[in-house]
Amino acid sequence: NTTEKKVPVGEQSLTIRYYTAEDSETEAASAAVSLTLSPKQLTAAGLTAVDKFFDGTTAIEVNGPGTLSGIESGDDVALADLAGTVETANAGTDKPVTVTGALTGKDAGYYTLSRQPAGVTVNITPAPVTVSLELPQTAVSAGETVTITAGISGTVSGFDAAGTMELFVNGASAGSQTVSGNQAQFSWLAAKGEYTFQAKFTPAENGNYSAADSAEEHYSITKELQE
Repeated sequence: NTTEKKVPVGEQSLTIRYYTAEDSETEAASAAVSLTLSPKQLTAAGLTAVDKFFDGTTAIEVNGPGTLSGIESGDDVALADLAGTVETANAGTDKPVTVTGALTGKDAGYYTLSRQPAGVTVNITPAPVTVSLELPQTAVSAGETVTITAGISGTVSGFDAAGTMELFVNGASAGSQTVSGNQAQFSWLAAKGEYTFQAKFTPAENGNYSAADSAEEHYSITKELQE
């Protein structure tokens, strides 16, 4: 119990003095000794990680207060400054969390955390994104081949979206492309008529972003291509 401790943690030199039973005030002998007092190792439990959406960081919030096993009776020690990290920032389920923390209390100096708390995991959910279509801004004639771009916004810097983009024209698929640089481009042969365009993003397996559809975009082509 640290209420009776007189020796601080670390290497120490002590002098032990002996007294006779008949004379408790007169030193009979003494000896110099050296010792090292090491902090006692404690184990933390009862901590939980807070699930989050993918944000490109490995930082994880950890909730306590948790419990510490191994504290001597009467000692004042508690956990504080809890934080966590995962090995990679990518989305995933039941990802192991490395927990860090500090010991506080008047007796904290006599203890240390011995090992990682067992079973602390976190779920990182793919983040939502927005898909938008970029249609030709000038008049298009029937028979003209135009480029339609489907872009993805809301991604985290340094973590582009991965997956495929499919273009729909009047509800029918007009092809799919692999997303690169957060966009996909399509070539479309125009014909006279009224058209509704929509793009649908399907993320790669274990991707960092969720599936998303663009808003429907309406487009009219009324003239023939001039020779």
